Amino acid sequence: MRGSIRSLAFATAGVIALATAGGASAANLVTNGGFEDVSSTVTTGSDLGQIGSYSSETTTESSWYLSSQANSYAWVFEAGATPCASPCSTGGPYDTGPGGTLALYNDVTASPNGGDFIGIDPGYPNSGNSNNSSINQSISGLTVGDQYTVSFDYAGAQQGPSPGQNGFTGQQTEGWAVSLGGGPAQDTTVLTNCSECFTGWQTASLTFTATSTNEVLSFLAIGTGTQPAPAFALLDGVSLTQVTGVPEPATWAMMLLGIGGLGGALRMRRKQLFAAA
Repeated sequence: MRGSIRSLAFATAGVIALATAGGASAANLVTNGGFEDVSSTVTTGSDLGQIGSYSSETTTESSWYLSSQANSYAWVFEAGATPCASPCSTGGPYDTGPGGTLALYNDVTASPNGGDFIGIDPGYPNSGNSNNSSINQSISGLTVGDQYTVSFDYAGAQQGPSPGQNGFTGQQTEGWAVSLGGGPAQDTTVLTNCSECFTGWQTASLTFTATSTNEVLSFLAIGTGTQPAPAFALLDGVSLTQVTGVPEPATWAMMLLGIGGLGGALRMRRKQLFAAA
């Protein structure tokens, strides 16, 4: 009888191990998803700046690249980093223009991820967005046919006044169209932003099916504005994880171990019943 109880406990432990293994968190396949690994040649002592090479200034985000620098107005921001003229927020990066900084209206707080974040104007270089550049990262180690979840923090803001620069006003919308490899892009919920406002941070999760072992994760800023360059779609905390619906090899081993233990317990219990008859 004691042997039967031990076998049943062993089998139960195997089933519990299977359940907990299936719920384990998957590894993030995105590198520098918080945009903290940034380098720049700006002369202000800050690593904040416009992504790409402009004049003597070059700012890069490790592992990320723009599909077209000429068609992009993309910046690295940090909440509270650089003061600017009222009523705009702190956090503007260095700019080669006369003002020296690029500001955002209102109190743009840090994202849930914290630290640096990306801001891209969805209307540059034209209001139709047809030529707008995306920010991208090449992802490797995918399994064809498996599903992957892209999660990220996003918000909407507007370029504000800073010394030597004008701000932009008027209601606008900001959001992101996200794609993985050759699959169709999925749009986040586009945020409606009032004039000189900040929407606050939102979190989105989108699911894609891998069609290749190596694919490009792409974020295209989308939205509208009343000026050529007033709006900013903000992005931070990007992750890409495999949907853990299919057990991994180690999980299969634990499942088989549990089934074997359960079978042994049933056989022992059957023998005990026959012996007692």
